[in-house]
Amino acid sequence: MRGTNERIAKQIGWHVDNLVAWASSKYRLECQTALWLGEIGDKLHAKLARAGLVVGHQPASLGEFRTAYIDYRTDLKNWTIDFWEETRENLVEFFGTDRSLHRVKWTKRRIFDAG
Repeated sequence: MRGTNERIAKQIGWHVDNLVAWASSKYRLECQTALWLGEIGDKLHAKLARAGLVVGHQPASLGEFRTAYIDYRTDLKNWTIDFWEETRENLVEFFGTDRSLHRVKWTKRRIFDAG
């Protein structure tokens, strides 16, 4: 990774290790790595996709993401799914169903959390 300092290279390596472990075991992905994936650039994301560690970079709406995530989590109990569905409805009501995940700002998240 040309032009990358050692600290950043180690952080990237840590996240890639988490992705490899997740891809081979299908356990939950570390939260920090999931957040990191949302922040990385298209070039690095494309490299991870070519390696089979992530799917192609497609900006998702908040509503689509929450629905897909809840559907993906087949390990959850019914009461957890019900709670997450209610939370999804609140998120969509507050931010809007078509808002891109990349457009949900930290300041707005804090207002939602406090509400």
